[in-house]
Amino acid sequence: MSFTRRTFLIGAGTGISVLVIAACTDPEPTPTPTSPSPSPQPPDMVPEPTRLWRSNWAADPFSQGAVSYIPVGSDPDDRTALRLPLRNRVFFAGEATSDDPGTVSGAMRSGATAARDVIGVAGPQELVAVVGAGAAGAEAARLLRAFGADVLVVEARDRIGGRIDSRAEEDGTSFEMGAWKLAAGEDPGLIADVDTRPLDGTIIVPATDGFATGSVTELAQVQEAVSAELAMWASEQTTTDVGMASSVPDSGASAAGGVVGDIPAGVMEALYLDAARLAAGAEPADISTWFPPAGIGEASVIPIGQLSAVLESSLEGVTLALATAVVAVAYDDDGVSLRLGTGESHRVDRVIVTVPLGVLKAGSIEFDPPLPLPMRSAINTLGFGQLELVRVAFDEAFWTTDATVWSLVGADALITTWINLRPITGETALLGIAAGDSATALSDIDDEELTQMVRDLLAPFAG
Repeated sequence: MSFTRRTFLIGAGTGISVLVIAACTDPEPTPTPTSPSPSPQPPDMVPEPTRLWRSNWAADPFSQGAVSYIPVGSDPDDRTALRLPLRNRVFFAGEATSDDPGTVSGAMRSGATAARDVIGVAGPQELVAVVGAGAAGAEAARLLRAFGADVLVVEARDRIGGRIDSRAEEDGTSFEMGAWKLAAGEDPGLIADVDTRPLDGTIIVPATDGFATGSVTELAQVQEAVSAELAMWASEQTTTDVGMASSVPDSGASAAGGVVGDIPAGVMEALYLDAARLAAGAEPADISTWFPPAGIGEASVIPIGQLSAVLESSLEGVTLALATAVVAVAYDDDGVSLRLGTGESHRVDRVIVTVPLGVLKAGSIEFDPPLPLPMRSAINTLGFGQLELVRVAFDEAFWTTDATVWSLVGADALITTWINLRPITGETALLGIAAGDSATALSDIDDEELTQMVRDLLAPFAG
């Protein structure tokens, strides 16, 4: 998968300049076989990483977090309220409006839905703006362009992708610092267009006598069974919604799912709650039991090719203004006026707003007239979780295990899940995922402190 060479518009001050993205190609990685599970070693057995990359979605003003979820007291009707059009002039899309939230394909489908709604009321020569060049915005733009509309895509960042943050290194390595995994059942077209590797193999959890181990695939199947058991319990036993932190142990759902390998039952329950935390970017106590995050227990794949390349092709033929923030949207029966951060204004016939829920929560875009009460209520009620990634590369592996998932559930650790990329992609690299309160705390740690913390956390796996 490679980028095609094409031209984007970039807003700079009050003018428009040109940026050309050069072509680059991703090499085919060669997985490296390794040895069985290690024994814990002292922290100095973990060398200094040669490179460290980190996300910081919480501090990103154009994101304000990572993924939407339904907290205790909310329900899916809030998502429905978010996608209601305003006077058939302002339309909304994005993963928070989707019936499949938290996924790339869900975001793309939301963009397609909004585009079809616009096409249903618009003339073919109308000028339609799309705010945001992420998965939802790119798909909306593609369909609008095919319909015959003139399309202007306005993106606050200096790159496309939104929370798809594709990185390319000089050595040809490419990886994601946003959508680091996809559900194996995602849109076949999306999967077909991006090189992926299955996230399977073995999970290891430190235990008193070494490591408890199990199959990643079997763990996913058990967690899917736990989700089904929990849903049945919630529908029959609860008269009010409660957080998953209490409902999972109270329901006995984790016991009904069984165990995997030699992982103890108590650890299985902790792994399930951690999976919920990673899916929602929130603490289990805050996540609705009635409407838990989807995808717990689904098989996953890791994108190797750049996801942003899929969006690149969708944006062919549209006018794309990068580094251009929309700060106000005024609408009436005759059209829409967009005010930019540069102070300029543009008049369009209709607009699709695809910014993340966190941006709407922060009030970063002023709407005139104000959004209707049901929409404002939905914005306030829905949760927007925090999820941060830390990727570390080493000259040589300090570990010998070929387990693909390393878990530190139950430990006092900000990063409880690590993905060993060596058996998956051949890279001597590890990917750590922090969610909820841990992700928030992680954003306040500088790189030097984070590097030492990573070495301490990885010590049990050295050897």
